[in-house]
Amino acid sequence: TATAEVVQHMLAHGHRQVVYIGHATKNESQLDRRRGYVQALRAGGMDVNPDNIVLLREGDKFTADMLAASLRRGVTAFALDTGSGVRAFVEATQALGKRPPQDYSLAILGDPLEEYAIFPDVTMFKIPRRDMGAAAVRLLARMLEADGGIEQVMLPCLMVPSATVGPPPAN
Repeated sequence: TATAEVVQHMLAHGHRQVVYIGHATKNESQLDRRRGYVQALRAGGMDVNPDNIVLLREGDKFTADMLAASLRRGVTAFALDTGSGVRAFVEATQALGKRPPQDYSLAILGDPLEEYAIFPDVTMFKIPRRDMGAAAVRLLARMLEADGGIEQVMLPCLMVPSATVGPPPAN
């Protein structure tokens, strides 16, 4: 998955403690991203630390205290699902005077819409929205022409590296 590729990118930079911050909801995209996170860690020969999976409920925020606790545990990278409180995460990092990639590495799991204003140049993956629309039209046309069944098409996302992922801090 695209999430696995992003987390593997962080591991390739030397990170060994990567926190996943996502939604507590269980829709398809969130479950896929959690699976990708776990898959990347296991492929890298690492254990999955349950403390490194932060699932936020509606209205929850990732706080400066949570960030400080993660950093004290040796966390050096954060993978945030889109919409999972990116603004609150940034506020927490600013409260502690931390910035990527000097103090931690950061990737957003998805193609952020509102997050562009916060991090215009962030490591992420692009969702092929235009291709999805075109594929949907083609599928619909095929369904209308032939009494075919339901067909599922998987389109790959594109990982976009940036300067928000670097080697772990020396401290």
